[in-house]
Amino acid sequence: MGRHTDGPSTGRVKVLTPSTGVQRVARLDPRTDPRTPARPLRAPVTGRRGMGLPAKLALVVVLLVTVLGAGVLLGPAEALGKLPWAGAAPCTAETVDVVVAPELVSTVTQILKPVDGDIVDDQRHCVAVQVRGQEPQDTLASADLLPADRAPNLWVPDSVVWGQKATRWAPQTVGLLATTPVVVTTSKFAAQNLGWTQKDGDPTWKAVLRGKQSVAVPDFRTQTEGLEALIALWQSLGGGKKADEAVVAAVFAGDREEIPSVGDALANARSGSSTAPLVPVTEQAVAYNNAVNQRSNLVAIYPKEGSPLMEYPILRVGGQQLSAGRQAAVARVQEGLMSARSKELVRQAGFRGPDGRSAVGDGIDPLQTRKLEPPSASAVNGMVSRIEALARPSRILAVIDVSGSMRAPLDDGLTRISLAAAAARLGANLLPDSAYVGAWTFAGKVDGNRDWTERAALKKLGSSTKSGQSWRSHLLELTQNFESYLSGGGTGLYDTTLASFDYMHDHYDPKAVNAIILLSDGANADSGSASLGKVVSEIKKRNKGTEKVAIYTAGLGPDADYGALKAIAEASGGNWYRIDTAAEGQEALLDGLRRSRELAKIGS
Repeated sequence: MGRHTDGPSTGRVKVLTPSTGVQRVARLDPRTDPRTPARPLRAPVTGRRGMGLPAKLALVVVLLVTVLGAGVLLGPAEALGKLPWAGAAPCTAETVDVVVAPELVSTVTQILKPVDGDIVDDQRHCVAVQVRGQEPQDTLASADLLPADRAPNLWVPDSVVWGQKATRWAPQTVGLLATTPVVVTTSKFAAQNLGWTQKDGDPTWKAVLRGKQSVAVPDFRTQTEGLEALIALWQSLGGGKKADEAVVAAVFAGDREEIPSVGDALANARSGSSTAPLVPVTEQAVAYNNAVNQRSNLVAIYPKEGSPLMEYPILRVGGQQLSAGRQAAVARVQEGLMSARSKELVRQAGFRGPDGRSAVGDGIDPLQTRKLEPPSASAVNGMVSRIEALARPSRILAVIDVSGSMRAPLDDGLTRISLAAAAARLGANLLPDSAYVGAWTFAGKVDGNRDWTERAALKKLGSSTKSGQSWRSHLLELTQNFESYLSGGGTGLYDTTLASFDYMHDHYDPKAVNAIILLSDGANADSGSASLGKVVSEIKKRNKGTEKVAIYTAGLGPDADYGALKAIAEASGGNWYRIDTAAEGQEALLDGLRRSRELAKIGS
């Protein structure tokens, strides 16, 4: 349940819409209103003197009713409006289509209730308000298809960015309806256990998204608060390489099945569980969930660096050919959205007012005003494109050296083969279930004249083996016994490189990232193999077309052939690394995964 509406309605909502041509007639009180028709009189009594005065008056009344009644029945409809005691003339309803982010549906409906039915000009047009809830990305998709005259008249998304992207509609920002900061929520008991409810106990964004507590990150592709949280993490870490790696890890973790969904995480937190996961949400979502749950179990956590502020602009779609009556109706609805009444109602719904006034609700801190100023527009756009690239599926083949020299230790004492196994485990744990991962080992002539052995075919991590074990678990089991694969032979680097490269091209997926991660601690020791020049030329030749497989090479320790590893990586469009410690190994793997998704260094 990442998004919510702020009331029970979620779909198309109409607000007391008057029907076209409905006649509004004043109601008369027969006890007090002088225009009330006279009661029927008894038949007059005639005598020699003719009609008495009461009888004559009665006759006049009857004649007037007959004549005027015929005029009303037989004359034009406007005749009713000419009568001195007539009610209001019919009004022509001018429908104003208002599309809002789903969490605003009931609030905007309430705001615009008094506006519905208003007479807006001398031609007797009246406002008919239609409020619809729609995710901003869905409205943006409509902007690519529908011309301006089919667009909503007013649009209230959860960020000005959506309006900037809807160029075909040329929307103009005419005001600001509400704001709400992006916070982190969990149960108050979980927050107490984490020490975040004490004075000055607020965590950093890194402590939230990269800490030990599980985090349900909203889908950054559909939930603005999820994207804002990732940008806050990236920004708070300085926006460089380390920040990139942290975002990569957070997004991958969010795609993992064992990480709870936002809906499940919120339900757990609402129940008051002391182990509830963390969820980046808006401050308004905390107040709303506590209100509908009738218990204040959720608490808003405000990270130390500050919170990104989500703003709900009022956008008026340009380029629409509207009649004078429709223009007046749209203007009246716009005024209603910007009224003093509107400002108070958004606060009561848990939003902050457009003037920054604090929200009303349980579980939130109205005194918290730390705002994390957003990065520049170009930095945000770059970040968005980089995060979107993470959504691409992965096809990765790990190719690991198991020659005898891999028993040697690195600078920190960890053996090279242990580091290779740890890197494989990290990759298997980090990548989402949608990723395809396979594993080879290589040395010299380990299988007849062949230098490599397939340990695990390229399969989806979320798939199952014949025994019902997940492919992820199968790969993790393989890494537990890597020492048993060690061989006494040398390093068959070149033939293995070409074989793995051909394998990945044969299993190429044009919709995915196709990459090889190759770890080796030595130089090619197979005298009968292809030369380095042959390897490089074959890689360039086969990668020349649209199908490209990148090779990311890592040398372990001082004896690796870094010249060859660099040449192989650069020929394929990949990158190369030198690893002397376990920490450098983790950093290299994260950087390789980042680069494989076309995440270039931000700010470089």
